[in-house]
Amino acid sequence: MNEVWIELIKGIAGVATPVLLLYLGKKYATKLDVIHTLVNSNMTAAMMGELDALKRDHASMTELIDIKRDKTGREPSSETLATLLSIEHRMDELRGELDDRLRTNITTQEVPTKTD
Repeated sequence: MNEVWIELIKGIAGVATPVLLLYLGKKYATKLDVIHTLVNSNMTAAMMGELDALKRDHASMTELIDIKRDKTGREPSSETLATLLSIEHRMDELRGELDDRLRTNITTQEVPTKTD
């Protein structure tokens, strides 16, 4: 009689195990999707914040360059121009990355509607 019970338990386990694994897989996949969405949302927000800060830096530097030219007639230093170009390059990179996120439709809450 013990052998019958053992075989019955093995049979039930053989059927139940894949079903249980499938259930747990879906449950964890759903949690991973939520985590992935949150990480993407935070990353998008950080990228937008960096882009906004770079825009402000760029506007300030451009304004200072214009003031220097108007008041002193002197051109900006090569370091200033290199920094300005670096800022412009990073802004282009961020705009491209944010546009890619928009195109892949991560979610409407985590992508910008406009990256200018």
